Amino acid sequence: VVYTTGRSVPGAPTDPTVPATVEEMATLANKLGGSGVAVHADHSKVEDNKALADAIAQNHGRLDILVNNAPTKEGDDVVRITDPLAESLARGKGVVVDLGGSQTGVTKSEQHGYLHQMLVAPGRVKTERAISVAQKMGTRLTDMECARLSGQAVAAAASLSAEELRRLGVARSSASLARFELDGYAHEEEAHSFGTLTKASCVR
Repeated sequence: VVYTTGRSVPGAPTDPTVPATVEEMATLANKLGGSGVAVHADHSKVEDNKALADAIAQNHGRLDILVNNAPTKEGDDVVRITDPLAESLARGKGVVVDLGGSQTGVTKSEQHGYLHQMLVAPGRVKTERAISVAQKMGTRLTDMECARLSGQAVAAAASLSAEELRRLGVARSSASLARFELDGYAHEEEAHSFGTLTKASCVR
């Protein structure tokens, strides 16, 4: 079961460059063979986080993995979303994954000794925002990761045992956990490609 959460609602996206809604993400999870549950929540509000935690505890009793894909920037107040979810995480696998520059705000990891927090760093991802910007600038997008590669990386991390997670460490790239795209293309770890106005470049 996958809970997709966020503020977006049909017809009123929170970001015009990212028109998808939590309902669409839940539907996609269903199409891929899982069970998606859409929940409208503003994670900057403690009461929304607590309501989400209560729903998960009541319906499932545990939470195996918490994935945060909400970008933050310097100066943002990071709400401690793990605190209301701590009990459910303790009964589950207790894996917390921050994608890219996002932060779940695990400030009580010393108290929550069961948690394994890690950063999964994607390369350049072909998101709706990247496509929109490229169209405006005339940029040619080349050799970019699809968003589902990040999802495969998270799923790979979630399948590991506690000892394997400990050996894995706290930061990995998406390509080190899930190298192959759906079309069989293989991404190289720590190699980042990007499109320019005139040509595609690759740097290490």
